[in-house]
Amino acid sequence: MADIFDSIVDALTGSVLDAAGGDGVGWEYETFSSTNLASAKYRALTGELQVTFRDGSEYEYSNVPSEVWEGLISAPSAGSYFYFNIRESYVYTQL
Repeated sequence: MADIFDSIVDALTGSVLDAAGGDGVGWEYETFSSTNLASAKYRALTGELQVTFRDGSEYEYSNVPSEVWEGLISAPSAGSYFYFNIRESYVYTQL
């Protein structure tokens, strides 16, 4: 019985996060109208930022503070914000 209850709670929690732009496991998603950036997702718990570019390349940046994520998604130009505040400021790997 507890397993069923836990499954229902997980499903409902995931649905709420999905509606808020997340995936139910802590990721927040954003798409951009930038000429360079296509989308990004951020996991505040770990500071992981995954960025997808228009050419299809993907990079993951480590230990990115939530303030930087908020700056990216609220910037008038996401591409410029990324270039000046993220690109060379955090350790990254190509995915």
